[in-house]
Amino acid sequence: IFIFSNSIAFGATVTFVQELVIPENSKGGQGQPLGVEFNPDGTKMYITGIARQSVRQFNLATAFDVSSGGGGAAEETCDLTFDHRAGDAADITNLKFNADGTKFFVVDTHNTQGERIDVYTLSTAYSMSTCTYDSSLELPTLESRAIDFSNDGKSLFIFDQTGTYSIKQYSLTSAFDISNATLIKSYEGTNIKAHELYAHGFVFSANGLKMFTTGNFEKTLLQFSLSKPFDVT
Repeated sequence: IFIFSNSIAFGATVTFVQELVIPENSKGGQGQPLGVEFNPDGTKMYITGIARQSVRQFNLATAFDVSSGGGGAAEETCDLTFDHRAGDAADITNLKFNADGTKFFVVDTHNTQGERIDVYTLSTAYSMSTCTYDSSLELPTLESRAIDFSNDGKSLFIFDQTGTYSIKQYSLTSAFDISNATLIKSYEGTNIKAHELYAHGFVFSANGLKMFTTGNFEKTLLQFSLSKPFDVT
């Protein structure tokens, strides 16, 4: 995991600061990590990946300082379940929490049974060892790589790797309840694929006025400015 500092808040002008080497699966790590997320106060870091079908939690002694994670095995693990569908292989590319950390969402992709977003509940907020599978949103026509929510949890955004890549926006009747997700728009105005062939990371700034994508071919960080918060039109 690499950490970069920004000279401008949420700007794509970055400077390398530090790194944390994630151990391999057999040593309590994540052999091929793809996604990283933090709890709000920065004292817990969560890693998803494709070699180990679980979410690994690392505790940080200093908030958002990955070098303070110790570099050893994860402190807590949520072993993901696939009993709700056929097949037992998946690449878990991304993770997002709801507002209070009692629920998290993972992108369950790259398997022969279609793609989906899986929902897990946490009996203790932000504690992976207390996870329980809850439900799924099936996405049979997408190649999902990352997700994000608006601050109020009423909008879900999915980075779709089909075609020239797009951002799909869904409306939710209840905050962070994806069971009633309704597609309302698809942003394809910029050919993201032309800038980054294997783009798969995606996130908004805290105020929703900037959108970022990352990838592993050109190794680029793309920044998009939005005229309205969380509005991809």
